[in-house]
Amino acid sequence: MYEQLKNTLTALLREAPAVPLYKQNLDKPLDTGCGYLAASLGRLGELRSLSAYHAQHGWMVVNTLPPFPADKYFEPEFVRQYRRAQADLEGPGFGLFPWGEVKDLTYSWLGGCVPLVQGEVDGVRLTAGSWAQGPEAPALFQVLLWENATDEVKSVAFHFSAAAGLSRAAYGQLTEGGPIPLPAPEPRFCWEAAGTFLLQDRALPGELRGRLWGDAPQQLVERADRREVYRATLQPGENKIAVACYQLAEAVQPLELGPEHLLASLRAKLDSFPASLVQRAKEDPWAYVIMRNLDYILSCCTVQLDDWACVLTDHQLLPLSWNRDAYYQLRLLREYYTAYQAELTPAQRRRIRTICRGHLRWLFGRAERTPFWARSHLATGARKDASFQLDQQCYPLLELAEHHQSFGDAALVRELTPQAEKLVGELLKLAEPGSLLLPTEETPADDALDLPYHFSSQILWLRALEALDYLREACCGPKPKFAALRRRLQAEIRRTFAAELHNRRLFAYAVDRRGEKLFYHDANDLPTVLGPEWGFCHPQDELWQNTMEFAFSPANQGGFYPGKFGGLGSIHTPHPWPLGDVQLLILARATGDAALRQRVLHKLLVLLQADGLLPEAVSAATGQVASRHWFSWPGAALALELLKLHGKDENHN
Repeated sequence: MYEQLKNTLTALLREAPAVPLYKQNLDKPLDTGCGYLAASLGRLGELRSLSAYHAQHGWMVVNTLPPFPADKYFEPEFVRQYRRAQADLEGPGFGLFPWGEVKDLTYSWLGGCVPLVQGEVDGVRLTAGSWAQGPEAPALFQVLLWENATDEVKSVAFHFSAAAGLSRAAYGQLTEGGPIPLPAPEPRFCWEAAGTFLLQDRALPGELRGRLWGDAPQQLVERADRREVYRATLQPGENKIAVACYQLAEAVQPLELGPEHLLASLRAKLDSFPASLVQRAKEDPWAYVIMRNLDYILSCCTVQLDDWACVLTDHQLLPLSWNRDAYYQLRLLREYYTAYQAELTPAQRRRIRTICRGHLRWLFGRAERTPFWARSHLATGARKDASFQLDQQCYPLLELAEHHQSFGDAALVRELTPQAEKLVGELLKLAEPGSLLLPTEETPADDALDLPYHFSSQILWLRALEALDYLREACCGPKPKFAALRRRLQAEIRRTFAAELHNRRLFAYAVDRRGEKLFYHDANDLPTVLGPEWGFCHPQDELWQNTMEFAFSPANQGGFYPGKFGGLGSIHTPHPWPLGDVQLLILARATGDAALRQRVLHKLLVLLQADGLLPEAVSAATGQVASRHWFSWPGAALALELLKLHGKDENHN
């Protein structure tokens, strides 16, 4: 029964392109998923977490950490500590993993999207791989494959462990906008048979069902609480396999499993990702960055259900949706689609279009508005933090216009444009008489702002009006009606925010109507550096150039952090942010500064995590991760910039 499975799987492992990790020294768990369900894996391929969509609570998670304490939500240092524990590779894991010392560990991405761990156990070659299927019948598969190429009989052992807890995602934030209390746990666990367990929490409700099969798990040598240990004997030249299947849902419907199902699932996963990008990533580190950030968004951040799709900022630390983050994540999908459409299969093109279309339906049809979007939302669409952020209202208009530019989809755009017009009408009501500037309660860093008018959000507001004019003209017939208003707004922004600091004219970060001004710039303020690209100003504009020079200097107190790996950061997390380096990369492109571009690219290569993702913040002294190993936005923004900087056929090592 298993010979064909082992032979076919071995052939796939040898024939499918595999891309080594950018750094073989693993610095965070590796991630895989199907959007609806996501997993993070440790050094030996063990599960560090398994999480999935929940129709009531948004996101549920299985891991070995204690539940987040209800009295710690407003303690940022505890939140940081809890996040570090989620990235820890030394603590206990669960699931299927080898027992004993594994030597010569190497890591790679099979087909660009399946994490592989390979090594040697007492002369036996070991391969551990994990992938997910879905969104239909979502499940995660773990495979251990042993190959005994010696002339001796060998014995191998492995764990099948359910030593973990099931709960709702914690949603702990550094700038907590109002915690959602965790349900009181009602855990239940049982072994239904050898190699089959059920872990439940009836308070959610939710359950994790795990099942082990293959020709390796034949001798159960130990069962202790929630852990089984198996031993297998391999004759000279013999291969053996162990497969674990996990289903995590509110109520699991067990899958019919077999070798054909497993192989079909793996082939479908490999076929879902662009092969041409995988080939380029084997030679080009920047193609590797694009590959990994594209896959992370598709596999771990995109929850598809029915005709909608929610895009999470990450699956692990904050599985919530911010319109701001989602705009850049989906912009990467759209721009990759546009640049490489000819190299994508019909199914790959359809997948990207469906996700982008589904997110617009989620934004305008499922996410709660009153009439404005909240700071963040659960995957269900429910409001998490009610604070009003101006930029969160503007990004969806850009997304809708760019969706039409990339895909057409005129019927959907015609359907949603009236809602966009109504939203703009509500926003205009927030302006004071005689002004077009709009206030905000918080900055794009989720920090409270004492002065109501925020510079980069006004640039975005101007861009949003341009997007609405485009939508009206392209899809709905009437000619643009905001052209004169946009000219007035642009002039008012320049007039209101222009100020003098240290004998230089530049744009203030925030102002009020009484003449108070704040001088600062934040890694989250991408619209400012995108000003020339978005038509707000010319790259040679003196005020804009002085603003950018200030941003990347020690004069930007609380925003710029000097050091060997210093740069633009945020008072939100007081360290340099790779997102600030992405801003510097955009600045280099806008001003044609090739030397600056090369310096920034070199720095970013050092800051990259082994899996190609960027963290939120790093130490200015060492470049090591200082905050948040999982954060999709900066990696997506970097990948977008790489697509702009390099032609798709260029070698850009």
